[in-house]
Amino acid sequence: MAPDNSMSGFDRMVSSMSDDERKDMLNKVSRSSKEENEDVISVLPADDPNFRESLSLRLQQESFLRRLWIKIKAALFNIRQEDIYNTSLITRLAHDVEHTYPGLISHHRSVLTLGTYEKLYMLRKVQEFFMPYVESYESNPGLYYYYLSTVIIPDIAEEIQKDVDPYKFPFTKNLTSETRVQLIKKMEDALDNLPESKRTMMYMCVRSIEWLTAFNRMHVDSLIKNFTPSKECLYNIARSDFASIAKIMNVVNLPANEALVALFSFYYNTTAENPNKGDEEQLVNEFINGAQLHIEEIRSFSAGVPVKDLARIVFDNSLYDSKPFGGGEDWFVKFKSQWRTNFDIRWNQWLFDYKKYRMQIKIKTYFDYDGIPLLPVRPWKKLWTGYTFRYEMSMGFIWMFFDSIIRAHEPVLKTVMLEGDFLIKENTIEFADDFRTIQNMRNDFAAFNASLAENGDIGSVLAGLGHNPERASSSRETFDAVMSDVDESSQNFIEKAGKWFRSVKSILGAVVNGSESQYYGGLSNWSKIGGRQNKEFKENLSLVYTVVDHAYDVLTEAESLDSSAM
Repeated sequence: MAPDNSMSGFDRMVSSMSDDERKDMLNKVSRSSKEENEDVISVLPADDPNFRESLSLRLQQESFLRRLWIKIKAALFNIRQEDIYNTSLITRLAHDVEHTYPGLISHHRSVLTLGTYEKLYMLRKVQEFFMPYVESYESNPGLYYYYLSTVIIPDIAEEIQKDVDPYKFPFTKNLTSETRVQLIKKMEDALDNLPESKRTMMYMCVRSIEWLTAFNRMHVDSLIKNFTPSKECLYNIARSDFASIAKIMNVVNLPANEALVALFSFYYNTTAENPNKGDEEQLVNEFINGAQLHIEEIRSFSAGVPVKDLARIVFDNSLYDSKPFGGGEDWFVKFKSQWRTNFDIRWNQWLFDYKKYRMQIKIKTYFDYDGIPLLPVRPWKKLWTGYTFRYEMSMGFIWMFFDSIIRAHEPVLKTVMLEGDFLIKENTIEFADDFRTIQNMRNDFAAFNASLAENGDIGSVLAGLGHNPERASSSRETFDAVMSDVDESSQNFIEKAGKWFRSVKSILGAVVNGSESQYYGGLSNWSKIGGRQNKEFKENLSLVYTVVDHAYDVLTEAESLDSSAM
């Protein structure tokens, strides 16, 4: 048979040998190359041509004797050269690891051993320390980036905030939508023109926190659970969990102090019912000290575990290399978006306070009362929760109206009830109900306020919670249940008050202004009621109508403000 010209001289030499000659040559070359025990030969995935091609190219760089040894062994055992070569590389690598990092593996048994277990256990403790902070970050990365800016560029961040703060305008100035657009543009221009060095520094911090987040997602706990009581874990069992560790720990990107300070500040200020509320500066220092100790544990792991080499051994892949870790590339988009969100919150708060200011002006103008009336007893203000009563302004105004404002006008209303001859008889019954409602509301408020007092049914429960801070977090359900009752009572008061105002306005409007309808009519004795003081009576009743109309206007605004504050 003619020789195959496509075969190299090396290949033809091997193929021309008998089996006995191949075995003899294999033994000689094996002793010469000092290869380790390779009784178990790995088989690489047949459907990975790129991997085999890479191995084949690398094999060509080996010495003649090594290539000869692999060629003979492949022919003898009918195994691909790449498989044999990969196994030989893994064996050599494992030998180096066992020599340089003793206690991590026992390669001849294909297991991770006690040293690896202890290193993983240490990593798990680090994950537990950072877990709440990382979870907080993941819930709103953009808000963290904002906090980061207050650490990296505090002066610039403060200047931007002042420049676009709607509160720099007095409440006497009615801000327009055009003003809002101008402020937003000014803010975005300032952010787009941040110094490149500071922007780069922020990005590096973002990358490190993204790395820390990925670090906390590593399957360390799952891998630890796969270790036997003797603290060993087979390679093939460890592979799926070790993949996540190899990817992250191959290149470590530890966060700088600035990134950690921002992380704690973000967590501290956004975590509801944080039991560690106190001196933030002191708590920041304590956190940084703890974080640095745990970061040292990560450094210790990196120094004591050759992650890439270990991954190649565990995965039985001599060419394994994880892709560079990414993350945070879109940070600036989220950063700007968060500034816009913060601006919108500030703008809406200004609008709320502006409307509140206008309502105060109305109350002063209508009723000569300074400020916004509130309930005389508000026990929730003494508690740890920072609770905001949902009906603060509505209930305060209703209480003041029925307790004091309407008192001066009751004689006039009583005269209408007793002497008024309504053209529509149903109005007589309705107005009598309205008059009785005044005293009923007054009595109901007295009972309600008494229940809120410290010795009342509601106040005593809330006072008990406030006097036992140790029970605060566990008493939230009790607090919520009590305040649910307060809210329900408040809704009833507001509903009754609204009904009263609408009824009295309709009845008096028909009498005083002649705004009659099919449901409401005037008085047949309108020109006689009050006797000789008829003119004065009419003026007084007109004043009552104006007071009721103004009060209903204020109540409507108070309800709107309470609703927007929820």
